[in-house]
Amino acid sequence: MAEQLRVLLVEDSADDAALILRALKKGGYELEHLRVETAAELGAALKRQPWDLILSDYAMPHFNGMEALELALQIRASHPGIRCLFMSGYTADVISSNGLLEQGVNFLAKPFSLPELAAKVRATLA
Repeated sequence: MAEQLRVLLVEDSADDAALILRALKKGGYELEHLRVETAAELGAALKRQPWDLILSDYAMPHFNGMEALELALQIRASHPGIRCLFMSGYTADVISSNGLLEQGVNFLAKPFSLPELAAKVRATLA
């Protein structure tokens, strides 16, 4: 039986979002999801309903990694049950230098295999 997962996907590419969602479904999740592209959309979505996971691209045209990190920390303070996982083509060293890993926010380097994504999500939620 599939595990329920409410995921808020912060992703500017509809094609990438479709691949991510497909990987999570193949990984055993039954999804309730919403895709957003800006900090304002993310904030509004957080006010609408509870989420289990924020799965976010790290670098997007209207929302960069440092803004995402700041917002993730605010989210974790006000929504303690929510988990955050960032995906990026940047190396872990670059991400670490920006403070993401030190703040306990999980990170997955691109490119990654689709099964790798589901496994990282499972580890993030544990």
